[in-house]
Amino acid sequence: MLLRQQHEDSRELGAPAGRRPGAANPSQADVDGDAIGDACEVEPQCVVVQRGTYGSVQDTYIQPGISWPYGDYPYLVTTTLPADVKAGVLAFDLAFIPAGSNIESAVLTLSHPWKASAGTIEVHRVNGPWQESTVHAGNFPGYTPAVEAVITTVAEADASVSASVAPLVQAWVDGSQPNYGVALQDVNARTDIRSSEHANVALRPMLEVCFTPAE
Repeated sequence: MLLRQQHEDSRELGAPAGRRPGAANPSQADVDGDAIGDACEVEPQCVVVQRGTYGSVQDTYIQPGISWPYGDYPYLVTTTLPADVKAGVLAFDLAFIPAGSNIESAVLTLSHPWKASAGTIEVHRVNGPWQESTVHAGNFPGYTPAVEAVITTVAEADASVSASVAPLVQAWVDGSQPNYGVALQDVNARTDIRSSEHANVALRPMLEVCFTPAE
């Protein structure tokens, strides 16, 4: 069904003209002009990963000097205030995405309650494995200094904020980087993000991924 003419390959298949995948079919629509007929296009698959909706999600926050797991807390606290440094930690299980898939988009969405002023949360890649029920400052593997994405919080109540993390998700799917999740660091003051333990499922962290499986 490719628009490019490949008569030699088609004859070798020995299939009727209307059923040859490599046969020329100039009358077939090609809306996006990529020389692949619309009927042959592989459509992206989009999945929302969110605890209580679909998939597995872990999240918590880390407070330096405190050897106590906060995995059951309904908020991920992120702050750089001098006497109150904390980092949120979040991981989505993406094992359902086939190896070799192309990530078309990946959007991380977080929800935070009222804030007096807008701020910035930096997204970093976590260095190693961790478990929500046991991780704390004493055993947390840390995170890389490189900023993978930036999320802008807003000065309003019950806001949802998002950022693209497609390059990072692509690296996880390719296997070039292990998926240990991300660390969230507020660089301005403090943001309390609703966690996967929050009673309102719709307000829990979510990752919407659109991918095209390898042909």
